[in-house]
Amino acid sequence: MTRRSTSQAVTETVIASGPRAVDAFTEGPGGAGSYITIVTANVLITVHDMHAMRTYADVWTDMRTAAVHLPTQRVIAAENAARRMPGLAIAAHGQDRAFGLHRVARNDIAIRIGYVTWILTDTLAFRSMAGAWEHALTAGEGGFLPRTANQETVAASTGITGRRRVFPAPAGPDESPVPTRLARRRWLAEGRRRDAERPGP
Repeated sequence: MTRRSTSQAVTETVIASGPRAVDAFTEGPGGAGSYITIVTANVLITVHDMHAMRTYADVWTDMRTAAVHLPTQRVIAAENAARRMPGLAIAAHGQDRAFGLHRVARNDIAIRIGYVTWILTDTLAFRSMAGAWEHALTAGEGGFLPRTANQETVAASTGITGRRRVFPAPAGPDESPVPTRLARRRWLAEGRRRDAERPGP
C-alpha cells in the first residue's frame, strides 16, 4: 500500500495599529554571511541578500501614497489569546511574491510578502514599519549585504557578531543594541538624575 504524500502551507496575518516599536540591526562585518534583522513585538525577520531586501523594502515604499488616506491612529480590539501568541521568525532569501493593497472599504493597507500578510490600520503603524525598512535598505546597499545569499554560509552562521543598530537612532555613542523601551527608560532616568544634580535657585 502506498501512502499518499501530503503538503501543508501556513499563512500568517499580522495586524498593526498605532506607533510600533521597530528596530533594525546589521549583523556581521558585511559581505557573505552578514544579514540585517528587523525586530517588532511579535515578528523577527532576517534578510540575507539584496534581492530579499528590495522585495520587502520596495512594497512598503510603494504604499506610502496610499498611507496618507489612513487615519492617524485607530484603536483595534484584540483577543487576549492574540496578545499571548508566540513570535514569528522569518529568514528572507532571494525574491518572493509581494504586493500591497489599499482596501478602501475598510480603509486599511494589506501588504503580503510570501505567506505573511501585514494589515496596517493607521498611519502611525505604517510609518513605523516603512521607516525601518527604508533605513534597512540604505544599510544593506553599498556591499553590506551580498547580492544573493550563499545558503551554506547562512546555515553555518551562529551567534551575533558586529551588531549595529541602524533604526531607530542608537541609544548612545557606543551604538549598543539596547531594546527601544529600555533605551527610553534609561534616557528618562538620566534626565531625572541631571535635574536632581542641578543646583537650586
